[in-house]
Amino acid sequence: MAKDSKRMKRFLFLRATFEESTDLDSSKTLEEYIAQSYSNLKTAKERIVSYAGQTWVGTFFKKKDDCLFFQFSVATFGENATTLPTDALDMESVELDATAPPNGREFSEGDVICCVAQNNIFTCQSLVRDSKIEFYLRALFEKAELSGRSQTLHVDKPANFDKIRMIKAVGVKSIRIKASLSDAQFVRLDDIHGKGPFKKILRGLVCEDKALVEAARDSEAQMKIEFNVPKKSITSGAQEWIETEALEAMGEGDSYQIITNDGKVITSDDITISKNERLERFGKSVFVDEAMRKLEIFKNEFEMIHGTGKN
Repeated sequence: MAKDSKRMKRFLFLRATFEESTDLDSSKTLEEYIAQSYSNLKTAKERIVSYAGQTWVGTFFKKKDDCLFFQFSVATFGENATTLPTDALDMESVELDATAPPNGREFSEGDVICCVAQNNIFTCQSLVRDSKIEFYLRALFEKAELSGRSQTLHVDKPANFDKIRMIKAVGVKSIRIKASLSDAQFVRLDDIHGKGPFKKILRGLVCEDKALVEAARDSEAQMKIEFNVPKKSITSGAQEWIETEALEAMGEGDSYQIITNDGKVITSDDITISKNERLERFGKSVFVDEAMRKLEIFKNEFEMIHGTGKN
């Protein structure tokens, strides 16, 4: 059977925020910071940054009147790729091979293509989690020698407004949140951004015993937390508290489950603002031009409903 030439991609809507600042650029948007970075760093070679043991390269940039597009790729320089010897599959056991990349090339481990308008971000990801976008951009801004305010960038995953209304109407019974401590967002334990319940608890643990958290992170440990309000304890005060924590978890984009009082289970995938599109395959990725065109359509559709979100 012929391989499908297209792959299903899930576009996400994200939003950038910055901490309040007295810097001269305190009104700058993410779009302006990115444009300035790519102006300061003219070539892809200048836009190579290292983070969490990987090399991230700003491979593409294009500016339009009302938005910009950029792509970054992730690689581990000097690393071979594991391959399956399909000509030996009639044997009882088969050993995998390691294949070096061609001269002048490295194997890409994934990439992200983004459309940015003001502080709104529309993404198409291939093998890279959306949490990596914030950390690539911070490293890029640092290399481009932008202001201190640019380093306070935080990328949120806003929730679908209809789901928020439903949760407030029905109420929350419990929240379950999990994350891998080896994720890039936890590389700098003294600089964990966000106000979601997971981040708040982890910051407290770092203050209490940083060595323990470092050991857990280096062991690629999974951390899980659960808040549960027993039925007999449900009061207006308890509901207000757990609903606030649920909304903050949704804003952070953590991997979570929210169980409502009527028994519905809502996951992070259910509640994000997203759109599914079929795009032509380009290796493990997709073609930049096609992704740009469809991301811009996603942006325009979003702005028709919600406005530009300039502030």
